[in-house]
Amino acid sequence: MAPARPREPSIERTSEYDDFMNKLEEYHAKRGTTLDREPKVGQRHLDLFRLYSRVCEEGGYDKVSDTKNNKLAWRRIAAEFIPSNLNPTTQAFIVKSHYYKNLAAYEITHFHGKEPPPKEILEDVSAKGGDLLTRTKENFFAASSRELESLTNGRDSDESEEEGQKTPKEDKMDIDEAPGSSYSQSNGSYGAGGNSMSIIANYEPKPVVPSNVKPVTTPSNNPEHFRSLRSRMASRYARPPQQNKGMMLPGTGFTGPNIYIRALLALQSGSVEEQAYALHHLVKISHERGDKYRFDGFPGLAEALIDRLLEVSTLFYGIRWEISYIEDESLQRNDTLNAISGTADLLQKIRSHPLLDFTDDVQTKEFSEALGRVNEAGLVIRNLVMLDANAHYVAQLPLVQDFITIALNLPARSSVIELKHYALEIAEQLSRYWMLDSDHHLYQTLLAQLNSRDRGTIITALRALSRIAMNANPRYELTNVPTDVIQHVCEWLLVEDEHLREACLDFLYLYTATAENVETLTQYTDVEALVKQLVRLLLYNAQTIRIPVQSKAPGKPATSYA
Repeated sequence: MAPARPREPSIERTSEYDDFMNKLEEYHAKRGTTLDREPKVGQRHLDLFRLYSRVCEEGGYDKVSDTKNNKLAWRRIAAEFIPSNLNPTTQAFIVKSHYYKNLAAYEITHFHGKEPPPKEILEDVSAKGGDLLTRTKENFFAASSRELESLTNGRDSDESEEEGQKTPKEDKMDIDEAPGSSYSQSNGSYGAGGNSMSIIANYEPKPVVPSNVKPVTTPSNNPEHFRSLRSRMASRYARPPQQNKGMMLPGTGFTGPNIYIRALLALQSGSVEEQAYALHHLVKISHERGDKYRFDGFPGLAEALIDRLLEVSTLFYGIRWEISYIEDESLQRNDTLNAISGTADLLQKIRSHPLLDFTDDVQTKEFSEALGRVNEAGLVIRNLVMLDANAHYVAQLPLVQDFITIALNLPARSSVIELKHYALEIAEQLSRYWMLDSDHHLYQTLLAQLNSRDRGTIITALRALSRIAMNANPRYELTNVPTDVIQHVCEWLLVEDEHLREACLDFLYLYTATAENVETLTQYTDVEALVKQLVRLLLYNAQTIRIPVQSKAPGKPATSYA
């Protein structure tokens, strides 16, 4: 296939063209009319300079528009500027209109040397007709009034011209005039007087044709038809319904989203019933498929669970935490949490809210159900963060640190023990991704848990502290640890509890990584007793194994050593 030829430019821009267009623009500015420098016809632009020169060669606008002596002149001129495949009649009138609006007055002034008509009867009206050189307001408006009179009488100029050209002429129906009228209409064939009266006298109406009415079938005139109809209906209902192949029956198809999406949307709905439904199923999912249920596959799930966990403050403090994602003045309020970088003064905000008055541990049904939903949300996060991918995802959310601090600072009541253990286990899995300063509210809260009398709380808190920034380089250092905590850790080594000893040894290993901490340890603890205990632990679960030793000299019996 040959390559397409590049389209030739519509306008040849030369110095003569530019001079002509500048003069034409000045002329229109003086005349108070608008100039279209490059009028568009179809896909091409008209070259006004070439068009003006071409029309002037023909003798001007009036000579080109003379349909008697110069027929189809505008069509020939338009063919020189526009491709021939377009409608020639329409394009010729468009070219004529553009010349009329932009160049007609200029032609009268510069080509004919006369004063052009005002713009009210030139540029402001259509390009129909010609005779611009002799057009004045008097003859133009007189012609317009005659056209208006023709339209008022129900005829227009085009209709009258067409009637004059028709051969033969159409006969029009005569209209009877009212009595006493001064004249009567006639079409030239017969008069309106005697002939009309004779037609009326000889008028004969057409005979009435009887209508063709079909009989209606009723039980009285056709009982056999209705008996057969009843039998067919009875046999139809007796047969089993036909299975329509390819048609979706009611109750089939459109199973909707899976349980994971439904649980997520129900959790975000704000409805208590929907949230209870979602948490019930999420507990089962996190327990059975926690290794495959990932937070990054369901955006918004972790944030929705944390929102449910923060509702525990409503039960004990009567406040609802507002979560702010903007660093503004609202963060100074005591009920606002910073979701961008964490709430630095969270402990002060918690202490500023008084506890609600509880007379005993017996609570209402609404309280128990709300606390149950909070515990379920904590259990879901606890189960899911056992997967490393989920733990890394949740660790990036500053709100989870705020929740752990809020949960561990709840009042010492039996109803919150379960939630506190969930918070500690979450901290144990996530602390390896955090770099906590000594003045961080979560670091201080975890150290405060070592003063508890609960064995599970102590062990989990020690593990969480020992895993802070586990993979950091350089290694994380425990600082500003209270001396009573160090004394308690050394004393717990004497307890015959394997899990407690392991947690204490991990904590001491990380704590003694700096010289300042070792100096503090030697000042406030019994170092001699600690060393003896550590040496004794070196023989923990030690066993005596006898290995026979073979002598090199033959004939000598083998001896054994203990």
